[in-house]
Amino acid sequence: MGTVTHTLNGTKFTFNQKTGAVLSLFNEGCGEIIQNGRGLIDIAWPKKYEFEILRVSPTGKHGGAPVSINAQNGKIVLSYPLLAQNTVTPELPALAGGVAAEITLAACEDGKSIALTCRVKNNSETPVRQVLFPDLSGLQPVTGRENTRFTGLRAYTTPFTELDDEACKKNPSYVSASPIPLFYAEKPSLCGKFYPANRHLQMDIRVGRYYDYGGLRGGFSMFCRHWGFGPDRPGEMGAQDVVWVKLDNLAQSLRIANVHDITLEKGQEYTSPVYILTPHPGGWAQGIAPYKKWVDENKRRAVEPPRRVKEMLGFRTIWATEMYPDDPDAAIWAYDEYPAVAEDMLEHGLDTLNVWGMFEEILPLCGERFHQPQGGFEAAKRAVDKLRAMGVRVESFVSWVPIWEMMRERYGLEKTASAEQGWSENLKGVPNFRTPYMERYRCASLAHHKSELWMRDVEEGLRFLRDELGTPDICWDVYNFQQKVLHDLLSAFRRETAAMHPGASFSAETTNSFEADIDHIDYTWNWIPRGADRRQDISPYLHVVETTRLQENIDCDPLYLKYSFISNAMMNIYPSLPENINGSALIRDVPELSKALKQCSRLRKKFMKYFANGKPLGDCVLANDCEDARVMAYELDSSILLLAVKYNGGDARIEYDLSPFTRRGHLTAALTGEDGQEIGRSTVPVKGTYVLSGAKHSLFAVEFTE
Repeated sequence: MGTVTHTLNGTKFTFNQKTGAVLSLFNEGCGEIIQNGRGLIDIAWPKKYEFEILRVSPTGKHGGAPVSINAQNGKIVLSYPLLAQNTVTPELPALAGGVAAEITLAACEDGKSIALTCRVKNNSETPVRQVLFPDLSGLQPVTGRENTRFTGLRAYTTPFTELDDEACKKNPSYVSASPIPLFYAEKPSLCGKFYPANRHLQMDIRVGRYYDYGGLRGGFSMFCRHWGFGPDRPGEMGAQDVVWVKLDNLAQSLRIANVHDITLEKGQEYTSPVYILTPHPGGWAQGIAPYKKWVDENKRRAVEPPRRVKEMLGFRTIWATEMYPDDPDAAIWAYDEYPAVAEDMLEHGLDTLNVWGMFEEILPLCGERFHQPQGGFEAAKRAVDKLRAMGVRVESFVSWVPIWEMMRERYGLEKTASAEQGWSENLKGVPNFRTPYMERYRCASLAHHKSELWMRDVEEGLRFLRDELGTPDICWDVYNFQQKVLHDLLSAFRRETAAMHPGASFSAETTNSFEADIDHIDYTWNWIPRGADRRQDISPYLHVVETTRLQENIDCDPLYLKYSFISNAMMNIYPSLPENINGSALIRDVPELSKALKQCSRLRKKFMKYFANGKPLGDCVLANDCEDARVMAYELDSSILLLAVKYNGGDARIEYDLSPFTRRGHLTAALTGEDGQEIGRSTVPVKGTYVLSGAKHSLFAVEFTE
């Protein structure tokens, strides 16, 4: 087998001379990360009915023509006049001419990265229906099977263990939501998993059009250099950017491919977006800079987030009134009880109160929408004014994308969805949520945002809350970006409000438009179930975006609170009483939560510069994965703050390597306990082992300075 080797920006590619298969990809930072890979492209070319399984690729088994590989001027071009088929077919007229492709790899100006693009031409009567590109196979477990990661902005997976066939057989319910998880066509160990971009932060780990493959000892980052709607489907913002991750359980190698579902008729050409591959040593933090630069260049903030958002420990949420507010039992927190909630918040370092159910979510908004049994609008305004005097901001929650049944005629909608698809929420319903016989909160969606009347009602409603109620801080439910209408409306409102109230914030529930969300949203209010899983790591997101903080929801679990705290998440505190709704308890009603929140408040104040101005590094300061503690770190001016929560009562051994972040050979390490008091100082090497002693689930901070 003849081979040819070419190098771009320090990354050595070894190709099969006949097929162009990537037999090896080597970089000093990550080592040989590909061994015995296949071609960089794979195409679905289904002949209707007879051969719908037909695919073509550089390493197909039948037909095809040899590749031409040319390398010059910092580029490698692989030209395929005819790609080979994956199966034998008769000589059918519909397949005559075949499919051609050209792949270009080019050195980027940063001296580290490589740009990948492909061009596909269909010369046949049979449409091309899918292109996998870049299609990277033969990926090795560079940090071992247990610790090699596929990392998105919101979380990471360990594909060599999660897609392992034996693991699927032993615990099928864990790896598949299917009711028949061992069905071969849905078994992840056989079929792999698909990870879309730009989708609900509740569901997807990638969020942006980015991923990192590798671990703490090296890997590569990959991102798609496209922003906004498209490119494959112009009506979507990135959701079509899907990555397929497939483990070969026999070869114990991984395949990662970007999936493009397109239709390419005879004579048509498809040109892929540009993908940027950056090999790197260490964890994701050492390879993410090109993607961060891309985000910075494309982000269009209407208003920069107020300083207080960067400094906030978190906020408090209450569901003040259940739906059906005329019910005497509906009020959980009446207007005159808000000051008690505020006093409890201030005791725990919180100064922003997010209120759901302060008024009925019916447009047009006016004083009549406020709950008359509690004193109506005047009582609500008195509560807001009193909290402001106490130093607590009230954030009004608005849900105006859903159009309730009683609003349907105003906006010319013929019908709303069934009650089972609506948003009824009440403890007296069976079930409590989406009760099938509760018709009042049936709803439809104005997702297209084209109604001029709705737009005017939204603008006037936002101004009513800001100017009449005195709540310039807004929390928007379902930030659904199907058209630029909502984006432009909110941009104008934010700029107008910033001139009047410089500290005002805007939070929202994000849906499927990450690249638009970050133009407006200062922090999120999403239903995110992260729990104790250390793979749920938001550090890459915070590192890249900076201007939008992700929140985590804390009910009564002090350990989950500590994990959220060290992640610099915007903590959404809503403790619940037994047999009652979210936020029905005061924080002091949950002693362990209260204690942990006060500890975190003290630590945040002590190390505020790292939280507000530092660069999140996740656990990328580790030399090896830590099994004794969850670790998060922040870098600021060559100093490192390492935060750790111990898993158990024994000593936690943290193997760290700070050499990528400082030039000094030794550093001063100052250890602080969860009470905020310094325990001791020592001089430590830039790379070594730091031991933490203390009780199970103890929280520690170690500040490394030059």
